[in-house]
Amino acid sequence: MKKTIIAIALLGIAIIFACRKDYAPDIGTDDPADFLTQSKSYYYQQAGKLGISAVSKRLSSLTAMKSSQITIIPLWNKSFISKTATNEFNEVPISTGAKKTTLYNFENKSADAKKDLIRINSSFQRLLIYKTRKGNFNQLKLTYLPDYEYLEKNHFDASVNQITSMTNYSGYVEYRTLKDEVILLLRFENGKMIKKRSPGKSVALLSQKLKASMKASLPSGIKDHLISGGGFETICVPMYITICAGGGDPYVEVCGEPEWIGEECSTVWVDYPDPDPTDPNDPGNDPCLDPANFYLCNPDFPNPDNPDNPPADPCANANALAQNEDFRERFDLLKDKAVTDSTKEAMYAYELSTNTYNFEESQDQGSVSMEFNEKIDGAIHSHNKSGDPIFSLGDIAAIYNTYADGNMKNPATFTMGVVTPAGNSYILKIDNINTFVNWMQNHFGNQTNTNAWTSSYLGNKDNLISTGTPVVSAWEKAFLKAIEGSGLRMFKGNANFTEWKPIKVDVENKVVPNPC
Repeated sequence: MKKTIIAIALLGIAIIFACRKDYAPDIGTDDPADFLTQSKSYYYQQAGKLGISAVSKRLSSLTAMKSSQITIIPLWNKSFISKTATNEFNEVPISTGAKKTTLYNFENKSADAKKDLIRINSSFQRLLIYKTRKGNFNQLKLTYLPDYEYLEKNHFDASVNQITSMTNYSGYVEYRTLKDEVILLLRFENGKMIKKRSPGKSVALLSQKLKASMKASLPSGIKDHLISGGGFETICVPMYITICAGGGDPYVEVCGEPEWIGEECSTVWVDYPDPDPTDPNDPGNDPCLDPANFYLCNPDFPNPDNPDNPPADPCANANALAQNEDFRERFDLLKDKAVTDSTKEAMYAYELSTNTYNFEESQDQGSVSMEFNEKIDGAIHSHNKSGDPIFSLGDIAAIYNTYADGNMKNPATFTMGVVTPAGNSYILKIDNINTFVNWMQNHFGNQTNTNAWTSSYLGNKDNLISTGTPVVSAWEKAFLKAIEGSGLRMFKGNANFTEWKPIKVDVENKVVPNPC
C-alpha cells in the first residue's frame, strides 16, 4: 500500500456529520435481551485477547490517526438483532475514532469529487457478532459504502440495511476481521449481490479446494454455486480516513473531512459467472450470501474446535509414533538416504490403520512430489545434501495443500517429518488447524507477504551464522522463530527415533522445551 498521507479538500466542500443516522433512535427488537447479553460478553472477552480498546466512551481526534491502538466502541442500544434458521446475528453500529473507507468503483464511473465525498460521509461501519447453530460465536467488522444514486433516492441514508435485509441497497459491503484484514467484498445492485471478491490468490485457491472436498454434503444450490469458476483481477483503490470524536449518553459523534491516505493494490479472486438480476431465469440469489450458509461457503474460516470433541494432544501422538516400530524403521531408512545420497530425496506417505507406507523417490536432483491422491495420516521424507537442514517452505505448503485437498485423515494427528543430511530428524504437528490455515493465508496470500516472510526467516538465519552460531543450529533457531504463531509445533527426534521432544526458541534465542 502506498503510505503517502495527503490532506485534500474535495472541491472545498466541508461536510461534518454531527450525528450519524446510524446512531439515531433505538431499534426495537422482539426479545433481544438474551442474545444481546451473550454478544456483549463474547465481544469484550475477545477484545481483551486482540488488544482492542473497547470500553472508553470518548475518543481523541488528535491521536486517533497516529495511534496503533485499535479502538472500537459498540453502541449496543442501537443493535440490529436478527435470526435465520441456523444463526443468530447482532449487527451493532460502532465508532472507531479513525474510520478508513476504501472508495470502490468497479463500475468505472466517472470521477466526481462531490459525489465521492458524499459516499464516504454516508458510509458506516458495524460490528457483526453471530452465533452458529452449534453455539459458536464469531465476529467481523462490516463497512457499507453505498452508491451515490442509491443515496439520492433514499434521503442520503443507507442505515436501514442489514446483511439479512438488504432491501433495494446498491453499493458495497466489506467484511474485515477486527484486526482490519479484508475477508470478503460484496457488490450489490437493487438489493441483490452481483459480484463477490476474495483477497489473495492463496485464499481463493484454498477456499475452492476446501469447498470441492466438502461439496458432496452440501445443499444442491450451494453445491452448484461452489463448483462455478472464477478469475483473478488486480485492483488499486483509493483509501480515505475520517477522524471523529464523540462521547456522551446518548452517544454523539462529530467527524471531520475525509483525507486521502493513498492507494491499496491487491489481486482478488472474482466468482464467475456473476448472477444477472435482470435475467428472469436467474433470480440473482447467491446461496452463499445467506448468512446461515456463511461457514458452508467460506470453509477457510471454519467453526472453532468443538469443546465436546477436543483434538488429540500432539505430544501424546508424537510419543505414540516413537513407540511404533514400523514408523521408526521408515525414518531410519530415510536417514541413511539423507546422509549417503547427495542427489535424491525420498518419502513415505503412510496410513496407520492399514500399516501402509507408500515409497517415492525423486528423479535426478529434484525434490520428491508431496501431492497425495488419498487420505493419509502423514508423510516423512529426506532432504538431499543440497537441501535445507530443516523443513522447507515447500514442506509447510504440503501440509496446507494436503488439508485443502481433503487428503488429511485427521488434522489433530497429522504428521509431517523430515530427516536432513546432518542426520537431524524433525516432525511437525498441528496444534490448531484454524490458526494454521489463517496463518498461511496471512503470510502466503500474495507474493509480497511470501517475500516478507522468507526475507525475515533467511535474514535471521544469516545473522545467527554471522555471530558465530553453527550453521545447522542457525537454521533450526531461525525456522522455530519463523513459525511462531502458526498453529504448528515442531519436535526433534533422538538418534534412533524413540523420542520426540517438542521445542521452541525463547526470547534469548535459545532452543528450549515446548511442552503441550
